[in-house]
Amino acid sequence: MNTAELNPFDLDVLADPYDLYARLRDTSPVHHVPDMDLFLVSRYADVKDAATRKDDFSSHLTAVVMATAKSTAAVGAELVQLDAGVDVVDVLATADPPDHTRQRKTVARTFREIEQSEPALRLVIDEMLAPMLDAGSCDLMGDFAEWVPVRVIGDLLGLPATDAERIKQGADCGVELLSGVTPPDRLAECITGIVEFAAYVDDHVVHGATRAPGRLFGLLATCVEDGTITGSEATAIALQLVIAGSDSTGNLIGNAVRLLAEHPDLQAELRAEPSEIPAYLEEVLRFESPFRGHFRVATRDTTLGGTDIHEGARLFLMWGSANRDPDVFERPDELMLHRPNAGDHFGFGWGVHRCVGAPLARLEATLALERLLSETTHIEPTPGASTPDYVPSMLVRRLSHLHLDLR
Repeated sequence: MNTAELNPFDLDVLADPYDLYARLRDTSPVHHVPDMDLFLVSRYADVKDAATRKDDFSSHLTAVVMATAKSTAAVGAELVQLDAGVDVVDVLATADPPDHTRQRKTVARTFREIEQSEPALRLVIDEMLAPMLDAGSCDLMGDFAEWVPVRVIGDLLGLPATDAERIKQGADCGVELLSGVTPPDRLAECITGIVEFAAYVDDHVVHGATRAPGRLFGLLATCVEDGTITGSEATAIALQLVIAGSDSTGNLIGNAVRLLAEHPDLQAELRAEPSEIPAYLEEVLRFESPFRGHFRVATRDTTLGGTDIHEGARLFLMWGSANRDPDVFERPDELMLHRPNAGDHFGFGWGVHRCVGAPLARLEATLALERLLSETTHIEPTPGASTPDYVPSMLVRRLSHLHLDLR
């Protein structure tokens, strides 16, 4: 595909983006897509630069949503409906300082204490692994990877375990809403779903339906009462943690196990040395970033990587492309367990917007892989099963399924 004719929403590109990422880095690293007034930022240095220039490039999602609405009439109408249905507030990943700083401090202490959650995490992982191990086969995504983080984030927030299905449906609607390729009829369903889920969350956090000691909803409700955050911010924070937290962790677990199934030698090495699992996960975060990228909006006329950017233009910071930049990572298209600078990846973003839940995601994935490897001798693709493919999305890198035999 000629980069001059690039459509970043092309389904073939979304299925396997890495060749195109390389072409962009080589020929047009800050690439303008005129019909969308969108700049694709693909090189590591430029992505890092943009991520740190918070005065030039805003993280506000509402601005991106409104700009996107201008591109496609059908989608635009639905997005206006969403704006009318809920109080849209930018928080955490989509907020700018000083609001971002205040909001992050509100939730950060909960995530700093995640080590205390390890026994509960192990119980969830063991419960969900047991039927897979008994059967000797599974769809890792639908049976495990998508559900473990939903259960964990629900418990962290203080939601009833019996509401796991509802939490997952809400999270899935949020991801689809931002995918960029959701058909209009499904988009309408997602808008309805996220509005209903927002009302459910609002009932628990703002109106105090959930006050479990030590749980994040109780903390948010207290912060609303003392004026630290608003009720709309509390609801938006909870929604974002559910959507981003469950999806990023599920994507990480799925990608990590897929790569192990394709590399039996690596399986054997990690079984022999489970202490290497955290290092392996850092390389997976680089090699298959859970989020393909995030949007920014230019707050004024400026330049990036020698390219003029006009005020109001959107940028897509391509974490997945930056993490394969050969100027930073040696042999970037190879999976290397002992890569010396694997930790320099953008798998959880960068700068002040680095994911606040990253330690929890790492812990969940580490415990999941430790248990899965300790309870099996072989993990391999199920013979005759459909080849693993990825959910069409500009936002996330999520396997739609992963059929495996476990022995």
